[in-house]
Amino acid sequence: MSWQETIHNSSRVRSFFKLPACLLTITFHLHFGRTILVAYTDNLLATGKVDKAVIYSRAGDAVWATSNLTLQPTEIAEIAKGFDDPSGLQSNGLHVQGQKFMMLRADDRSIYGRHDAEGVVCVRTKQTIVIAHYPPTVQAGEATKIVEQLADYLISVQY
Repeated sequence: MSWQETIHNSSRVRSFFKLPACLLTITFHLHFGRTILVAYTDNLLATGKVDKAVIYSRAGDAVWATSNLTLQPTEIAEIAKGFDDPSGLQSNGLHVQGQKFMMLRADDRSIYGRHDAEGVVCVRTKQTIVIAHYPPTVQAGEATKIVEQLADYLISVQY
């Protein structure tokens, strides 16, 4: 992707989330020749519906972007596996930053988990896994909608 395409795409992300230009931080993270905008995770946080977010490679073996969220290798491995076989998540729960979440939904695209009033949303795209945590003050549907919209956008630009 050229820098012109990257700038064009970043303005599309800003308008998608309806954020002013001052909130869009254009920071690049190079990984295996791919350019990923770290601003995706920052923009999720800027919506106020999510307080932590991370984007991993689809295999879960590399962090491509993060905003206040890191997972242990075993945690991301169980999430990555859960998209294809959710039985482990159904029996053992979903773990994020050492916290156990009850799995509410798992299919080949999305995994949702909840612990008390907070929760996590995990969405797999063509090349990524987007994971976001929402605080107790946010309704699950509000957080889910914004994370799923980002995943739809990533899919539309072949990520």
